[in-house]
Amino acid sequence: MRQTSIVYKIVCQDCNSCYEGQTKRHLETRIKEHRNDVKKHVSDHSVVSKHRLLHNHEFD
Repeated sequence: MRQTSIVYKIVCQDCNSCYEGQTKRHLETRIKEHRNDVKKHVSDHSVVSKHRLLHNHEFD
């Protein structure tokens, strides 16, 4: 079963930064959005993509 209305945490692999988010949509949908923002070099949609693009760090 795919859950909705969840809280999630994404941790940077290169430093101790982490991002905690909440979504009412499916988690895999939201994670795909974060990944697409990074691929498209869009930093104003999420702090995950902004951190990745500014510091060239990877998230788990």
